[in-house]
Amino acid sequence: MHERFRYKTKEELLKKAKDLDLNLPFSDDISPLLDTASFDGFSVPNRLVVQPMEGYDSEPDGPPSDLTKRRYLRYAAGRSGIIWYEAVSVSHDGRSNPRQLWINRKNFDSFGSLNEEVRKSATYSGTVPFLVIQLTHSGRYSKPEGKSKPQVAAVNNILDRTEPYILTDDDLKRIQDNFVSAARLAADSGFDAIDIKACHGYLIIDTPLPGVKVPDEYPLSGVLNMINGTSVFQKRFPEIHFVGSAYSYLRQYAPNVGAAVIKNGDASFIGFGRSSFAYPSMPLDLIRMGKADPAKVCIACSGCTRLIKSLHPGGCVIRDREIYATELKKLIADEK
Repeated sequence: MHERFRYKTKEELLKKAKDLDLNLPFSDDISPLLDTASFDGFSVPNRLVVQPMEGYDSEPDGPPSDLTKRRYLRYAAGRSGIIWYEAVSVSHDGRSNPRQLWINRKNFDSFGSLNEEVRKSATYSGTVPFLVIQLTHSGRYSKPEGKSKPQVAAVNNILDRTEPYILTDDDLKRIQDNFVSAARLAADSGFDAIDIKACHGYLIIDTPLPGVKVPDEYPLSGVLNMINGTSVFQKRFPEIHFVGSAYSYLRQYAPNVGAAVIKNGDASFIGFGRSSFAYPSMPLDLIRMGKADPAKVCIACSGCTRLIKSLHPGGCVIRDREIYATELKKLIADEK
């Protein structure tokens, strides 16, 4: 297994990067993260982003549950400039699990109510966040009833482990129409932007899930590859605002690296996925204290991923243990 994250000081982290022949950007000044940004008539209060992380905790028919609302209100109170809602299905048969969010004509007003609560909570904390919804159809990963029901436009011998349903032209047209309808409902619900999900898989895991091979790539190398890859596109297309990712591994030093990335023009925003599960109030701590609290950061244990992969509600089993450590205990008991 790769060496765990044991860096007590920035010097130890930077030395390890140097030993790996990596040029890890780092800044003691985190103020670039707190700069405002403007585009297309919108003003974003800072460069910190809650990235989409599915909680798998919707009501059965798709709207946000109380547990969903709890997560997003924590993000709002934490004062991130952009809150990028997790993957929301455009149809029942395209849900990745029975409790994936699903926006439709019967429930879209509940998304609107949540957005109102989020904005109210954020405004009370001194921030007006930019809200994005990620729309998806899970395709070959569809499990609307908890069992695999893959749907594909064409068979892929590498990705398809079971025989999928081959979508017809009419099916594809229906899915396209579902995306259009969901986008309109999202706009009516008060979202500022719409993201069409077209990705799966993670770049790095520090602690692998049970039975998963440790990646050959050292985690710091994965972080730098993501930073450098994002930089290529940000500098090639400066008019587009790119969100950097893969920062959770860096723990309390993630803001310092992210600030250097922003300062160098290698990304426009810095996003946090798993870290937002663990530490939704990090932006607020950066504003008030100028640094992240090591006792609150994500430790990349992959507990949240383990829950999600097993169709349990997802969250931080370490920092939000009252709810999610209990879910992990249930999962472990079920596996036995």
